[in-house]
Amino acid sequence: MASQKTIRDGKVAVIISPGFGTGWSTENRGNDWFIYGDPTFVRLVEENTDVKTLTSYVNTLLNPTGDKYICFLGIDNLEIEWVPVGTVFRILEYDGSEYVDVFDVSKWNTA
Repeated sequence: MASQKTIRDGKVAVIISPGFGTGWSTENRGNDWFIYGDPTFVRLVEENTDVKTLTSYVNTLLNPTGDKYICFLGIDNLEIEWVPVGTVFRILEYDGSEYVDVFDVSKWNTA
């Protein structure tokens, strides 16, 4: 399922799980929905919706037949990072704690 990005004030909502343990998007690689969600999911995260409701929403949307594996670890502490539209970034994690790494040419060497 392709993700419908949530854009506000020139920034895109990026969903991360900053708590240690298991990352949200890093454990569900290969599906951009776990990075961007959709406008409803972004709103639910912003409203600190309970885990049961978040899990139910994701299952209804992405796994209605129950035949896919989704890692729900990390769903209990999701946060939204707002990244400027067009910014090159990646989500990295250390021991499950995810963070947004924005590409900055000054951090790289040129041969």
